[in-house]
Amino acid sequence: MKILVLGHKGMLGSDLMLRLGAAHDVTGIDIGDFDITAGDDCARVIAEFSPEVVINAAAYTNVDGCEADRERCFAVNAGGVKNVALACRGKGIRIVHFSTDYIFDIL
Repeated sequence: MKILVLGHKGMLGSDLMLRLGAAHDVTGIDIGDFDITAGDDCARVIAEFSPEVVINAAAYTNVDGCEADRERCFAVNAGGVKNVALACRGKGIRIVHFSTDYIFDIL
């Protein structure tokens, strides 16, 4: 199976690369390779790699940073997920998304 791991340099992403790489054709990309907050960049990456499955392990995980910069947090952790979903829509690509158990009070 051809799998694209977004956020492959993080703790989760690097573990996924090791485990899945033994049995699948796995490619990883991370910050610096693309901008998850940019819909056109997500579309470019998905088109370039043509995966069967996209695993989204990309996230803004710095809790203090998220609380201090809520716009960036939302752009990465919510808008980025939307961008990946839209880039995969209509192409038969399955998406696996990981999220946090931490709840941010944004009100």
